Amino acid sequence: MKKSPILVRLLAVITQGTVILTAYIIWARPFQLSWGATALEINQSMPGDERRGKSTFLATRAITINDTPENIWPWLIQMGYGRAGFYGYDILENLGSERGIYSADRILPKFQNFTIGDVVPISRVAQLSLH
Repeated sequence: MKKSPILVRLLAVITQGTVILTAYIIWARPFQLSWGATALEINQSMPGDERRGKSTFLATRAITINDTPENIWPWLIQMGYGRAGFYGYDILENLGSERGIYSADRILPKFQNFTIGDVVPISRVAQLSLH
């Protein structure tokens, strides 16, 4: 009995898709959810965990910066849309953006006086929805 070429192709696509999905679930997804974090960081409780309740999604991503908090804080405090950017991949952050977001390469004094309650939107859309 001769097999249908369409059936063979369909079976090949389903098999390939299953292999890719399985590899993603077993390897890529756990890596994405803990990108850059150590086992200690993943397993320790974090500020705000007590307010979380029952989570449907949990990820702990981290980077290590070999410097003092006093030197790191001025860079963190100026992050955000309409501020000093996100220090990420500017080319990706600007896809579809006319104006663009560009990460600062120095400490900007105008963003150093952050107070509780100040809003830091993550995009133009988020910024517009606040007004």
